[in-house]
Formats: sequence, C-alpha cells, structure tokens
Amino acid sequence: MLCLLFGLFTNFVLAQETVTDMNGNIYQTVVINEKVWTLSNYRGTKYADGTCIPSGLSNTSWAANTDGACAASPTGAASIYGLLYNGYAVRNTSHGGIAVPAGWRIATDEDWQALETYLGMTTTDLTLSDWRGASASVGRKLKSKTADWQAGPVGTAGTDTVGFKALPAGTRAFDGTLSYANQRAVYWTPSEGTNATYRRVITYNRVDIHRTNLNKKEGESIRLVKIISPPVQMMNYNRIEKIDLKQHNVISAIVFPNPLEGTSVNLVLKGYQGKMLSIRLIGLNGNVVQQW
Repeated sequence: MLCLLFGLFTNFVLAQETVTDMNGNIYQTVVINEKVWTLSNYRGTKYADGTCIPSGLSNTSWAANTDGACAASPTGAASIYGLLYNGYAVRNTSHGGIAVPAGWRIATDEDWQALETYLGMTTTDLTLSDWRGASASVGRKLKSKTADWQAGPVGTAGTDTVGFKALPAGTRAFDGTLSYANQRAVYWTPSEGTNATYRRVITYNRVDIHRTNLNKKEGESIRLVKIISPPVQMMNYNRIEKIDLKQHNVISAIVFPNPLEGTSVNLVLKGYQGKMLSIRLIGLNGNVVQQW
C-alpha cells in the first residue's frame, strides 16, 4: 500500500498516457472532465486499411476533389500543428476511415458539447449553429497561451484553462487556398448534419467558439478522444480518499481534476500483491512533475 500527500495546486493523473498512430507519431494526452483527449492535432497519413490519404493536391485538384485528402497547415510544421483533412477523409467509409489508434475516435460533436458544457457554456447555446459560449469565454479557455496566435483585442488572448492547448493551424479552403494561418483553430467532427459535417472554430479575435455544419471540401484539424471502458477506471478524487485497484477490478486508473482548492489530502493507492505500482504526477501543462 502506498500513501501519498499531494499539494492541491494542480491537476494530476496517476499515469499520463501517450498514444501512437499508424505512422509512428506519438501524442501526449490530457484528461478533461473524465475524457482523455490528444494534446495536439492529429497528423496520421493513412486510412484504417493502410491506404495513404491523398496529399499534395494543387488548388485546382483540391477544389474539384470529392474524395478524402489531407494537406499541410499554413501555419507551420505538422509535428506542431498537425495536418488538415477534408471532410471526405473524416467521413470516409470505403477505407475504414482515418486510421486512429485502437480505442480512440475522432472527437464527435457530442464530445465537443461535453467539453463546452464543462467550460461553462449554457444549454441554450450548446446546440446552436453560431458563435456560442461568449459569457463563459469558452473559446478563450481552449486557446494556448503561446505566441503562435496572432494578437487580438484586449481580453481575447488564450488562457488554456484546462490544458487543451488549441493552436491556430489555419485551414485549407474549398478552393484550395491556405487560409487563417496563426488566426484560427478549426476542428472537424465525424458527426453528420444536413449534407455537411459539424466543426468547431476558435479564432484569435474572439472569446467564444463557433459550431457550424460545413461542406466537406474544407481542410481542417482533428483531435482524438479515448473510448473509455474497463479495465481503465476514471476516478474523481474530490469524492474519494482510497483507490483499491483490485477491488475495482482494474489494472490502471486515471484520477482527474479538479482538486479541492487550498487544502491537502492523503490519497491511499493499493495495487495487486506482488505487482509494481507506477505513479506519475502530471501538472496542468501536461508535464511530469514527479514519478514514483
């Protein structure tokens, strides 16, 4: 049995996951309101059957295309900003869809709504196809605090409240033009609307977030969400003081925010007899603070 005293000034998890795509790219993750998100934009170049997603299209070819394709971000390197995928790739069925790691999915409209609700968006705003969440500064809370973003009006700079670290990768427009470098983070979902697909837009000069049903020709970023199922168990440590993995019949657990401000807690962790218990304390910025 192991007893740890945590100072409650930061979010933490028992073990920070990394996830690897079919290309061998490794992604850090962040836990937000019981969901595990990739911490950066996706940059895989293959469908689930191993077929390469077409890339390198000219503006003319991109505009005429009605099949899946991907493109580089106008802002910078894929290793930082990920790739831009058109909606046909996101909604692909003939090749099994974009290849994502087992147990993960492209974040859906519902995943985004859960995140927006957690950040304070009202139920009235949630299903609108418009700019939403201004009263809670939802878009501002998701933006990174880095200099990647073009400066906007006072009070619009990112606060990265939950460690989502949205970066302004820009888009590739329906006519093939690369647009909004350093100005917008735009994310497809696989959720289908009327003849189009839902997306989210976060921009440099606003604090809210846009939800709209857009034609599939545009190239945009995607984020992944983990499909949570046993034997991994999510635990809110505001409500618990002891974790017995054997009792819960799990082999790993993620303890997520938010801690009780201004206090400390003794958290008792009990593993399986004869098995090593590995623990990492992760700060809000996603970095390992301490490892045991």
